[in-house]
Amino acid sequence: MIDIEKLVAQLKSFDALRGDDKINTGTVERIQPKYANDWPTQIEPSIRDTLIDIGIPRLYQHQAEADLP
Repeated sequence: MIDIEKLVAQLKSFDALRGDDKINTGTVERIQPKYANDWPTQIEPSIRDTLIDIGIPRLYQHQAEADLP
């Protein structure tokens, strides 16, 4: 769990949060990620293989849909 008081103090310390800023807290339900079915053909096979080797068997859908050169 995040210590909100500590987080607020840290944000104030580098002026990312000011005295009149409002903080809303709450929870949201976790959204299930959408995974791509296939690897994009533009990804170099050695990069794909390395990602698979380190435990990333597939990309998220938004990553697979990114406009690759």
